[in-house]
Amino acid sequence: MKDNNEEYIAEKELYDYLTLLFGYAFLSQDEIDGFALKASATEAYKALKHRIKSEVVKISRSGRLKAWTDASEKTELLESYGISLIRKLLKAGKSVDEIPANIVIPSAAAMAASHIQQVISAFSSVNVVNPNA
Repeated sequence: MKDNNEEYIAEKELYDYLTLLFGYAFLSQDEIDGFALKASATEAYKALKHRIKSEVVKISRSGRLKAWTDASEKTELLESYGISLIRKLLKAGKSVDEIPANIVIPSAAAMAASHIQQVISAFSSVNVVNPNA
């Protein structure tokens, strides 16, 4: 997503969007505060969907030659996996609108929350020694 400045999402911004969406979907129980959370989550969802959809459109427009050159280039594993997954979803008949809205964003939001849990578990299992004791 770093092709141009308009489409670039910083890692922290992406993480904030995803955790906000997860929080709205699974943790929001207060109707009063939930309204503000829903408004924020809606904006985050729209921003992510727009940016992800533009990437899916780029991938959908590339042909066999582009797929072959992408496979032959040395790219990061996760990046090439994502591109390959999107191509397979498009080939299976998923639409350019469906992929970000129904697959990428929900999966990424769930993974972001899972990552939080792993970090919390890792820190809570560390024995902190007080050097002044």
